[in-house]
Amino acid sequence: MRILTKSTLVNREAEIILLTQEHKAMGHIIKVFFKGLLLLVACALVMLFLLFLVYLIPAGSMEEHIVASTDLLLEEGAYPVLHEHRPRNLDNYTDGLMLNIASFDGDKPLLDRVLYNYRYTATIDGEKVSSPYDFIYHALRYTELKYKVSSYMRYWHGYLLFLKPLLFFFSYPAIRTINTVLQSILALLLVFLLWKKGPKQLILPFFLVWLILDPMVTGSCLQFSGNYYVFSVGCILLLWKYEALQQKRLFPYFFILLGAATSTCDLLSYPLVTLGIPMVVFMAKKEPAGIREDLLQIIGYSAAWCFGYAGLWACKWIISSVLTDANSIQNAINTVLYRAGGTEKGHVISFYEILSRVLQYTFKDPLAYVVLAVAGCLFVYCLCSRRFQVHDVIIFSFLALFPFVWYFTIRNHTYVHFWFAWRSITVSFFSILSMVFLPLKKRERQNVE
Repeated sequence: MRILTKSTLVNREAEIILLTQEHKAMGHIIKVFFKGLLLLVACALVMLFLLFLVYLIPAGSMEEHIVASTDLLLEEGAYPVLHEHRPRNLDNYTDGLMLNIASFDGDKPLLDRVLYNYRYTATIDGEKVSSPYDFIYHALRYTELKYKVSSYMRYWHGYLLFLKPLLFFFSYPAIRTINTVLQSILALLLVFLLWKKGPKQLILPFFLVWLILDPMVTGSCLQFSGNYYVFSVGCILLLWKYEALQQKRLFPYFFILLGAATSTCDLLSYPLVTLGIPMVVFMAKKEPAGIREDLLQIIGYSAAWCFGYAGLWACKWIISSVLTDANSIQNAINTVLYRAGGTEKGHVISFYEILSRVLQYTFKDPLAYVVLAVAGCLFVYCLCSRRFQVHDVIIFSFLALFPFVWYFTIRNHTYVHFWFAWRSITVSFFSILSMVFLPLKKRERQNVE
């Protein structure tokens, strides 16, 4: 007969407690999954309803403003550079695509227009004209060109909720101005909330990252605007409602919605910022719970964002495949596999080539060197004055790796579109800057105490 010693009983009790905690954690994950699934279905239905509403706006009423936009677009070209000293390209090609879809006035059923997202493609002798301005040629009635109708149905094209109503009243140049003003207001509001609710130490890191993203470029380019709005509004809501989100344990759903919002408006430009930047703000805002616990929390909330991003994207494929004759699911999967693949026109892409392209383009901007210099000086200062906490160094260094994981995962897309995919690396800048700025206030507080 075995005699149970006191130490054995203590060990068994600890095992029982651990198993109970694991069961609770698993139960919480399952609960979040099913609630998140319902949330995504609700988001998909709301998106469909709103798209139906904006597609009721007669496209003919936009023609005047489309024609008024032609001079600027034709003068600038597909990928103009705004500043010679900071070579950052606009993506007028994709903006042209977005305007094309928004102004399509073909005779198609409403449901098909909502799901297929038709656009005009200009052709000469049956061959496609390689131009972003097919819609301009159509609006100006270029008789030497013929037009066929193409679709772009694998995305939600949620930007249409704003672009179609705006085109009813304004031309593209005016929309650029409105866009720049709104983005500047959001930046000021975010800075205000950092000042009022903290942590104040993130104000300068955010300002530097905002400058690197270049507000003139993001304001002048519709393609780059969607993700800017999602991460800005996400950070504002996080700071404004932090206590309520924490008390009601709503952070998993918050990150699911961030991912879903990104999926609705993004055309695979730099979506990672809508996860990375709010996550840095969240980790700077919350009280540390331990390195292991906080790393697991980051991974869990990142999984929630991925669930929202991929889940709502998949909802569009499923709905389109069920309600139309198109095999949207297969088309989308093929595109995802191609963009995540490691080849381009037969060339096997190495991760070194990807990083080389991204980093070379990033550091064409002198401001990137300024950020590195600031971060480097503060790192040495905090290290010498022993201000760093091991927890913060590990957590924010981990977050700084996010863009490199993204680049490794979406290899083909990053390699081909490095000139705008580089924007994801601002997550690394923001994380490292936050890591070296946060200890400054902590030591000041300790000195006061």
